[in-house]
Amino acid sequence: MVQDICDCGQRTVRQGYCEKCLREYEIHLQNELNVEQFILAGAEPRTIEDLETEKAITESLEQEPVIDQKSTDHTQPRGQLMTEITDVAVWPYNEGGSLKAYASITLNGDFVIKSIRLIEGRNGLFLGFPENYKGEQGYPICFPITASLRETATRLIIEKYEGVLAEVEAEPVNP
Repeated sequence: MVQDICDCGQRTVRQGYCEKCLREYEIHLQNELNVEQFILAGAEPRTIEDLETEKAITESLEQEPVIDQKSTDHTQPRGQLMTEITDVAVWPYNEGGSLKAYASITLNGDFVIKSIRLIEGRNGLFLGFPENYKGEQGYPICFPITASLRETATRLIIEKYEGVLAEVEAEPVNP
């Protein structure tokens, strides 16, 4: 009976590989499957193969438009897809510093964005949208693409924040 031998000199167990080489091959295949997810999540590539895959994905994305530029214009009606902020919730944060509140907004009654920060800067209040952090670098998770949606969200959250502060100040203090 003739036994197959792997390139490393060991007896093969499956697909022409020994156990050690088969594990490495399976890890390599899994890395190829996961690399697209890492790239789309903003993670740094880990190997030469990852860099090559990232380059191929980037080139394919450059060739095919991912989004129609007209669909990002919030000022133009897009049928039933016009974005409307249907609910705002605010939680004041009174620990000092520039962070004034956390907020959430609901879009079209269907989609909620939480962990929006209301921050006081040199030029007044502004919104900080949710981010993932890798080390000290923050990567945005979601944010308004159009100025009009950002302005509307900012205005509504500030109005709600000021209303919540007024309610808190108006409440009687229990002795």
